[in-house]
Amino acid sequence: MFLKYQFVVLSCVSLFLTGCSMSFFRMSKEPVVFGFQREIIDVKYEINCNWKHRSSPELVHKAPEFGCHLGTQDAVSLFVRADNENHKRLDSMQLIWKEWSLNVYKNTGDKEAFSTLAYLTKRFLHRVDEVKLVKHVIDAQPITIKGEYIDAVYTVEQMPNLRTHIITFKNKLPYQPPKVKEKLLEASPSEKTPEEILDELIAEDAFKAETTNEVAE
Repeated sequence: MFLKYQFVVLSCVSLFLTGCSMSFFRMSKEPVVFGFQREIIDVKYEINCNWKHRSSPELVHKAPEFGCHLGTQDAVSLFVRADNENHKRLDSMQLIWKEWSLNVYKNTGDKEAFSTLAYLTKRFLHRVDEVKLVKHVIDAQPITIKGEYIDAVYTVEQMPNLRTHIITFKNKLPYQPPKVKEKLLEASPSEKTPEEILDELIAEDAFKAETTNEVAE
């Protein structure tokens, strides 16, 4: 348990020192905008994923989804999901952490789980709610936190030798295009669209993702 508290403290200190793009975005006078592509780009730059995946555009009955997988045995997964009706709008971000009690898998994703949780709570919650949610995850006590822009829901599923933590951040805001260009696009001389930038970012890891899947099989 003490080890988990260490992970939380180190992760929060690290994020406080380095900051994250949404924190500075919120501090500006621009309105808070939770866009699907924007969140994926930030995850790419802020989180060191083992491998990533994106749902196929051919799945017309399912909203686009981006997945980032971390930790040994992919014990931690972060999913970014678009709205069913407006694919530019962020619907939710969900963190799933499989905490094994077996010695062979024990502590395989603790560090990654809490560092990713710290990233999400700092991004979407007020400080008092950040502390409350992290404490409930440590104690494995479900909780729902109603926020102005985001609702955070934590549930836990207990099975023999496996405890699955599920933390979902549900967006409550309608999508509105930013009034100013994203800094990432301003830095791009070719004026690429977010979709083009996203395709390039994912393409970098396409071979690695395929190799990982083959090994897993």
